[in-house]
Amino acid sequence: MLLTGLRVGGVGFTVELHDSRPALDETWEEIVEVPFRPVSEETKLRQWNGKNRWELGLEVRDYRVRYSAIGMDDGSGKNVREDDEPQTDDRYLLQFWPAPPEPARLLKQTSGTAANWHNFATSPVG
Repeated sequence: MLLTGLRVGGVGFTVELHDSRPALDETWEEIVEVPFRPVSEETKLRQWNGKNRWELGLEVRDYRVRYSAIGMDDGSGKNVREDDEPQTDDRYLLQFWPAPPEPARLLKQTSGTAANWHNFATSPVG
């Protein structure tokens, strides 16, 4: 599950598949990396509401995934964007490249929205 600042509505979102680790672009405000291994060759990215889905074209192998964001607090402040409204300033980049598994890493965190989601994801369930 990939979270955005905007709760409802479309956001600027790009997916890239690389042959090796892409250069780290520090202009992104939030950056996390995690290991990922698809369970089939039909891995899709889909919107939460199921409206749209995109085939990612991934092989069944180990990948490293970097999720980067800009403007999460702006998106969170807007909360809902209707289809006929202009795009919000938050945007997201999801990058895949082949790599052996290694632990998840938080590389950069600047927004309160990202901090809240990170705390939620790493808190023990009790």
